[in-house]
Amino acid sequence: MGLAAMDKTQLQELLLKATEGDASAQNQLGARLATGSGIRQDLRASLYWYFEAIRQGYVQAKWNAGTMLLNKEVELADGPALGMTLIEEAAEAYDNSACLFLAKCYEDGTYGKKMDKDRARYWMHRARDYKKIKIFDAPSKAVERIVLPPPSIRID
Repeated sequence: MGLAAMDKTQLQELLLKATEGDASAQNQLGARLATGSGIRQDLRASLYWYFEAIRQGYVQAKWNAGTMLLNKEVELADGPALGMTLIEEAAEAYDNSACLFLAKCYEDGTYGKKMDKDRARYWMHRARDYKKIKIFDAPSKAVERIVLPPPSIRID
């Protein structure tokens, strides 16, 4: 599922909301910067906005930033380990994608997880429990120590 198109005014409003601390807007801006949807792609700026949302406990941002770091889309000290931590936190909050990802990791023995069919079934079952999905959860302590400079974003 792609991001809906936005005109210049809508993008400026999104940036303003993100700057004012709206976690949903921060996550959405991060996603747009990651994909280049309506704005110039900037993966480091994307990570900055995901981290801002994560500091407020926004679960989807944990999954988004976690996958970027795990896949080394942005170089950061201990990035893949931090990425897995964020994905696990998202899965604990019943994020469907994170739960399915962990199920696959345990099923195949990938991304540092030992093959464990019971853990794979646990995460698969948890992914189906969509009624417990949390939008907000505890802010991640894993990103507290990471300081990224605020990006300069131009909306033409």
